[in-house]
Amino acid sequence: MTRQAVSRWEIGESEPGIDMRKLLASVLGVPVATLLDLPDVPACQCCGTPFDVPDMRYGTNADGTENTDYCAWCYRDGEFTSQGLDEIIERNVPYLMEATGYTAEEAVSFLGAVLLTLNAVHCGRRR
Repeated sequence: MTRQAVSRWEIGESEPGIDMRKLLASVLGVPVATLLDLPDVPACQCCGTPFDVPDMRYGTNADGTENTDYCAWCYRDGEFTSQGLDEIIERNVPYLMEATGYTAEEAVSFLGAVLLTLNAVHCGRRR
């Protein structure tokens, strides 16, 4: 990275890309989520989608009660709907591209960074 690039970031003329933010987080020893400008709202702990998205529903436990940790797309009737991290990323890339204007590559990189910071213990996260 150049001094000019850093200067543009500092004055708000441009922003570092997703991969640069991941690198900066690693070098600075801070969680990558800190540098990704994530909204400070409750989100699904499997896919990261904020619960304030219109028509966003909570997942359901096996007994039909709501599970407020996961969304309805990720957790239904007490089971996760995805078989792994790659499937979750693939499913969410188009939505993230539409919402943010990211390219497919940027969306994959963003999701790869964010999903690993969530509190999901299970979520079919086997690669």
